[in-house]
Amino acid sequence: MGETQLGRVFVNEEVLSNESALHVLDYERASEVIKTASSIGIGVCYCRHKMKHLGKNCDAPMDICMTFNSSADSLTRHGIARRVDVAEGIDILKKAQDNNLVQFGENVKEKVNFICNCCGCCCEALIAARRFGFLNPVHTSNFIPFIVEETCNGCGKCVALCPVEAMTLVSSNDPGRPNRKKAKLHPGFESLLPFQ
Repeated sequence: MGETQLGRVFVNEEVLSNESALHVLDYERASEVIKTASSIGIGVCYCRHKMKHLGKNCDAPMDICMTFNSSADSLTRHGIARRVDVAEGIDILKKAQDNNLVQFGENVKEKVNFICNCCGCCCEALIAARRFGFLNPVHTSNFIPFIVEETCNGCGKCVALCPVEAMTLVSSNDPGRPNRKKAKLHPGFESLLPFQ
């Protein structure tokens, strides 16, 4: 607690309500990082590439991790990344979001040098968050989903999509429907919720 993490998760802009979107600062938006960068480079996802060599990679896109500014200049100059414009950068961000990837990047407010588009199965940062969540290894967004127990139907979609396995299904304790489930946040992840 109180320590600065090296990386942070960017807010998932697609799921914000119009009211919530008004409270999101520009530095919390991956789209704003893309729009304001002096250069943009796209490279191979290090984590999925490593997992591919181990035969454990998922089918998420491989050429999807982003570098910006002087880092993008250097990596594109040396052929490690390919240069793209803002429009293609936004398209790649959309592709990442369509694949339920988490935008994880450098924990700075200005001149962000990288945003990785991470899956929960290959990404070293998300694996660390899952294994060591109680140590808060990753700075989370201030817009973390929460479970509305009154409307949860126990479908399990949120549990399946969560890249850090922060949720589980438990009995809803409904005497009329003994097999009914509801989503519940694992106790170790409750400390990640803001404003508690």
